[in-house]
Amino acid sequence: MSLTNNYHIAVPTAFHENEDLNVDATLEHIRFLKKLGVNSVLLCASTGEQHSLNLSGKIELVENLERLDVSSDFEILFGISSIRQIEAKQLASKISRVLKYQVF
Repeated sequence: MSLTNNYHIAVPTAFHENEDLNVDATLEHIRFLKKLGVNSVLLCASTGEQHSLNLSGKIELVENLERLDVSSDFEILFGISSIRQIEAKQLASKISRVLKYQVF
């Protein structure tokens, strides 16, 4: 599998004021980018989430990505960086089971 888009937009993960993950706002931002013509997004990889989200938060985000209702050619790049290798493996496994479209 290879990437088909020339650029990938890093999506900042949204949080509530109490610093809990805001999945709805994150997904809404991705939908907004899609309306602007963006066809590839990068999640949890370039804006610090590997340090600000724990494994359960990353998994929660992955599980909710199916709510985006995007076409099969929409690219989602999801960072699996972690300070613990076992957690990176768990996240990669979850991503491979949950998402139906291209994930890199």
